[in-house]
Amino acid sequence: MPKPPVKLHLKLRVGASNAEREAVVRLARDAGASAVRPLFPQTTDEELATLQTVDVDSEAAVPKLLKSLGRHKAVEFVEPEVKRKLKLP
Repeated sequence: MPKPPVKLHLKLRVGASNAEREAVVRLARDAGASAVRPLFPQTTDEELATLQTVDVDSEAAVPKLLKSLGRHKAVEFVEPEVKRKLKLP
């Protein structure tokens, strides 16, 4: 059974242009991301719309992605997804 992709959370700067957003996606793909997608695809909230999930098929690509994306002026932050175990009542 293949391992699920590693996920990173990325926050773009509010007000980043479409060209900047596209550049970030291109940079992510060039650095090893398999997909970049909105965390809240249906939102109309400007702040929530800046949150993205980056799927990475290879754990070896994660350090390069964190470094490359973290340097881009349109990126507020990028970090590995926190693994949570929620306890439901």
